[in-house]
Amino acid sequence: MTGRTDLFDTSRIFYGDATHIVGAFASYRFRLGNVRTRLQLNINGLNNDNGLHPYTAVDGGNGTPRFDRYSVGPGRNFALTTTFDF
Repeated sequence: MTGRTDLFDTSRIFYGDATHIVGAFASYRFRLGNVRTRLQLNINGLNNDNGLHPYTAVDGGNGTPRFDRYSVGPGRNFALTTTFDF
């Protein structure tokens, strides 16, 4: 059996769809007694992209990609932080 040389043809690269992750933050400064205080809310994944995204593909035999590995989008997460300056 001879080895195939066309399995990894770097001249025919497959690309999946572009993915975009949108984030935002809001910050509020105030005094709590004599202490300067800051609250900050960070939100990542505003577009709530939790679908499947292909990240490896092989040739399906006819020149079209067959995606064989997928990753799950990051979804949405929140972080609320408080900073006190004495």
